[in-house]
Amino acid sequence: IPDEAELNALVLAIEQDVEGHMASDKPFVRKLATAIDAHCKAQQALVIAEEAVRDVDLTPGQLKAEMRLRLEAQERAFARERDALMVVDGCQGVVHMPVDVTALGADFYVFSAHKLYGPNGVGVLWGRSEILAEMPPFLGGGDMIDRVTIESSTYAEPPARFEAGTPAIAETIALGAAVDYVQSIGMDAIRAHEQQVLSYAHQRLSAVEGLSLIGTAPGKSGVVSFTMDCAHPHDISTIIDNDGVAIRAGHHCAQPLMDHLDLPSTARASVGVYTRPEDFDALANALEKVRRIFG
Repeated sequence: IPDEAELNALVLAIEQDVEGHMASDKPFVRKLATAIDAHCKAQQALVIAEEAVRDVDLTPGQLKAEMRLRLEAQERAFARERDALMVVDGCQGVVHMPVDVTALGADFYVFSAHKLYGPNGVGVLWGRSEILAEMPPFLGGGDMIDRVTIESSTYAEPPARFEAGTPAIAETIALGAAVDYVQSIGMDAIRAHEQQVLSYAHQRLSAVEGLSLIGTAPGKSGVVSFTMDCAHPHDISTIIDNDGVAIRAGHHCAQPLMDHLDLPSTARASVGVYTRPEDFDALANALEKVRRIFG
């Protein structure tokens, strides 16, 4: 499924020329379909594009949302036709947006607690009940059995079947507190805060000489990736760490993307509920130090 940047690019193309290109204009639709198909490999990409372009009364935001829903539906259909299960890695999504697993149509949805301001070493696996009921246990221990005899064993109903032994009690309680914390703020409020800080971050960092922002699509989540023409990202992160500024450096579990961008790695600053515009002032000032050292 195309990411936020790719969908924004498609919507921009439609905005620029949609009035002169209805669904009957096959070259335009085919070009759009090719762009979609390159990312999602959906068999019905042309149909999706034709339907999306036909709805010319939609606002850009509505059009993007409609395209995403149709693409996700195609992905689900593609999986179902092949008896495949759909597992969604929600680690990067659950902290930024509301999640409705029923609407998403996933078979499994997983995320780690520390991405949601919780502790390390614990997370959540949601699965459709009918699938979980058919799965055997993968660990043995207390509370995961129903009845054990010398001849045979039967197992508890999910989720106890998959939670053998003493659970991570403190971590699970802390995860619950983190969920309560995020919900008390509200996902809409978190999103609005992210966008406000992100806008300032792009403006402030763009003023740093030799810095290139990687990914500036409207509506993106609170992540700022960048490179500097004078220093490797690992050098950048090490130097500014001495000034009390903590960022990530590396390929960020996205080596295929780095290959596509022809980059060895990037530096990355993230926006959270606690991030302030002044934090990016501190980052920009620290980056100026990097330029003085390597420039």
